[in-house]
Amino acid sequence: MIILNNAIYNQIGEKLAGDSSMPASLPKELLNGKFPAIFEDCLFTLLDNGQISAVRAGEETVKILSRVNYSTGTLNKEKLVSGLLLGQFKTDDVNEICNKLHYSFVKQRIVISIALAEPFINGAENILKQLFQEGEAEVIRISDHEAAIIYDACQEIDEVIDLCGAIRETINNELETDAHIGIGSICGNASEIYTSFEHSKAASAVGRRISFYGGVWIYARLFVELLLADLPKDALSKQKLSLNKLSDAIDEDTTALLEELFAQNFNISKTARRLYMHRNTLIYRLDKLEKATGLDMRKFDDAVALRLFIAIERLNK
Repeated sequence: MIILNNAIYNQIGEKLAGDSSMPASLPKELLNGKFPAIFEDCLFTLLDNGQISAVRAGEETVKILSRVNYSTGTLNKEKLVSGLLLGQFKTDDVNEICNKLHYSFVKQRIVISIALAEPFINGAENILKQLFQEGEAEVIRISDHEAAIIYDACQEIDEVIDLCGAIRETINNELETDAHIGIGSICGNASEIYTSFEHSKAASAVGRRISFYGGVWIYARLFVELLLADLPKDALSKQKLSLNKLSDAIDEDTTALLEELFAQNFNISKTARRLYMHRNTLIYRLDKLEKATGLDMRKFDDAVALRLFIAIERLNK
């Protein structure tokens, strides 16, 4: 285990002593987060006197150090949940640690990440916690603008989406700001919480590219956008030019219809119910779309082309 650099910081993040290569001050998002924390290959630990210890090493070494910190007997449920979100435990150790703290290891959960347009106000965490029954979810503040919710994933995904819509509405009304809310993948045990959190953040990040305003973004339904998001913007723009014919024929209402149809796995009846539309009206609109574009949603290749079009349109906004 090789320690490359170390330093000590005061409560407001100013360096008191340490290697010159360590930052002179700490970012606000780190100071307002939970400790211990990993940031830019450094492990930051809050000392008893309120000062902050920083150790820089390789990524794996930092994670080993963080696990040593957790094994000193100071670990509680709150630190466990934060550590699971940040991937600070060795996978083989998670089951044992969860058992010691009476935190269910084998249980379906899903992580919801919240990125606020404005900083959290005092009491914001309690406002979010009030949306859940006791033991139903863990609400963790990550930084001034970010929070995560570990939610029992016993419901259908559409119910989780409705829940996130209610969370966004509460944020709009109570906190007077908007949010991009990302829904991660369902995890079967506690060691997968980190992966679900990363997926939720990826969904939220793509959402911020798609929409200036807030929204609810589901990782499992953004596969195409996630693949295209890494392409250079000029490549996306070139693709958009080749799809101008589709742009003229597909307005926002048609895009919303197609998105819902994809979400319902091409089930016409379910899509019509979700859109409060008569089934025959939906079929008429699909026939009209086919005449305008030459693409038939009932054919696989045409459906893929329309799905790619929607993704490119979103990312080019």
